Amino acid sequence: MPIKGRPRLVASQASGTKLFVDDLREVIKLSQTEPRKTISDTLRELVHEALINRRRQAFQRDQREVHLTEQQAAGNELKEIKSLLAKLATQQPPLQPYLTEILGFTIAAEMKSHLLLQNFLLSRGVSEEAVHKLVTDQETRSRQHVETILLTILQSPSQKESK
Repeated sequence: MPIKGRPRLVASQASGTKLFVDDLREVIKLSQTEPRKTISDTLRELVHEALINRRRQAFQRDQREVHLTEQQAAGNELKEIKSLLAKLATQQPPLQPYLTEILGFTIAAEMKSHLLLQNFLLSRGVSEEAVHKLVTDQETRSRQHVETILLTILQSPSQKESK
């Protein structure tokens, strides 16, 4: 490539080629319109312009191919991310460890509340039979409430799957 500001060097070897008749006429007209230009100068400039255009087109084609390749790669990565997100969305964490912990806290709280209730009622002079009956009634209601909660929890994932 020529250096900017310097005149281009002309090759010492001539490349004699026969042009098409209509192209030769056009080259002759172009050389006549500009003063001090020979047919050889006009041909040289035309060949140079044609080669520059070819290089530019090849570069643009390469850029399009690179761009398409990058788009395809990004599209493939996006599809992979979407599939991984879909897999993650369908997977649910196991509920058993959470339920076990919740039930453990619930049982401990129940026992404490029964003991507190029993001690409170006995300190107030309520008979042991009445205290036992009240605690048993409370345990029954508590068991029913826990069963309702567990059924609700266990049915909620199956309802999501059916949707």
